[in-house]
Amino acid sequence: WDGHNIIGLLSKSEKDKGVPIADALKNPLTPVWILHGGDHFTVAWSSAVTPAEPGSKFLLHHWNGLPPGGPRLADLEITAIKGAISQGTSPSKFYKPEPGEIEEVVQADPDDKKKFLGQYRKWRYEVMLAFDRPDLQGEQRPADALPEPKFQQEDPRYQRPGAWRCCLCYDRRFTTMNF
Repeated sequence: WDGHNIIGLLSKSEKDKGVPIADALKNPLTPVWILHGGDHFTVAWSSAVTPAEPGSKFLLHHWNGLPPGGPRLADLEITAIKGAISQGTSPSKFYKPEPGEIEEVVQADPDDKKKFLGQYRKWRYEVMLAFDRPDLQGEQRPADALPEPKFQQEDPRYQRPGAWRCCLCYDRRFTTMNF
């Protein structure tokens, strides 16, 4: 990619799977981004130019038109910790998830969503914990980087009634097309 595009693209796959996104897509000419959440797309935009100074704050509008999260328009206050991305910035690193880290959020508990309408911080979530995957390539997390929290699936605090979803089956759902 040469230069910058009119609109941008941000993808969860860059952090989770190590699929790099070109800097030109992360820093578009207009503050509009298509967001790839893994299984669907949403859109985010700002009414003002995003700040270049590290630590600056700006308002981002996010539209999700698909259930169960939408249709919904949300305003998000963003802190640009490093400021705007500039050309020549090195690509993000993908660190191979270690067993016990949260690899993916599957869904929010439906009863919690009804009980605590719009209060997502009170919801319980079904997550897929990372497991040992020799086929997954990625750098080891540096010793000076903050570690991701780790969980034990057998811990009584995380149990709920009913059967658990098989993490191997969930991880391979797009290969087997068994949802």
